[in-house]
Amino acid sequence: MTRQNRIPCKGSSGQLALIPAWDMANHQQGIYSTDYDDEKNCSVCLAQRDFKAGDQFTIYYSQRPNTELFLHNGFVYRDNKNDSLAIKLGVSKGDQLHDEKVALLSSLGLPSAGSFMLIPGSHPISPGLLAFTRIFCMDKASLDKWKDDGEKAKGLLHEDCDVGTTVQDKTWSFLHTRVTLLARAYPTTLEDDETALPTSSGLEALIRSQLICEKIILRDSASYLSTYVAK
Repeated sequence: MTRQNRIPCKGSSGQLALIPAWDMANHQQGIYSTDYDDEKNCSVCLAQRDFKAGDQFTIYYSQRPNTELFLHNGFVYRDNKNDSLAIKLGVSKGDQLHDEKVALLSSLGLPSAGSFMLIPGSHPISPGLLAFTRIFCMDKASLDKWKDDGEKAKGLLHEDCDVGTTVQDKTWSFLHTRVTLLARAYPTTLEDDETALPTSSGLEALIRSQLICEKIILRDSASYLSTYVAK
């Protein structure tokens, strides 16, 4: 049940339970304001903002992307600042520089294969995705430059890090191509879904809302990356 929450319980890691009234509150973007009072042995929920008489009382469900809100809570939140879209990437075992790339990725706590995130906002390439792609695009000389200095390597997570023109150009080009291909893989366009949403209902409306959020992230990412690819 999606309304169940794990509460502290002596002698165990906690117990799933329904919390009357609180478990009926809807989600709104804000701050997490629920805690557990060990002394009183009860949950405590503080108002995350000023509510007037007659207002619907809402809480913040925590930092969840829309895929999780859709799956576990049955809704999609259009103004979700914690939304993300996963891109699956990996270093091929056939890559001649596989071991060197994996070692550098590991030093940053990044997997050699997995899901990396595009995020909403003016800088849609998450630090993990940026660092992975930079390392993925490196030749041996570039890898040798970064592999022996763990602190220096952390700079790969930051956009303003100077990785050299060749690696950076390959990074932007690779990501732009990947994002463009992902957008083209959908059977409908963003405009199609936005046009159909007002007349949709039930599960179809939820699915279209989710698709719209995903495609907006892809659209904004492609626009952002195109400014670098065009340079």
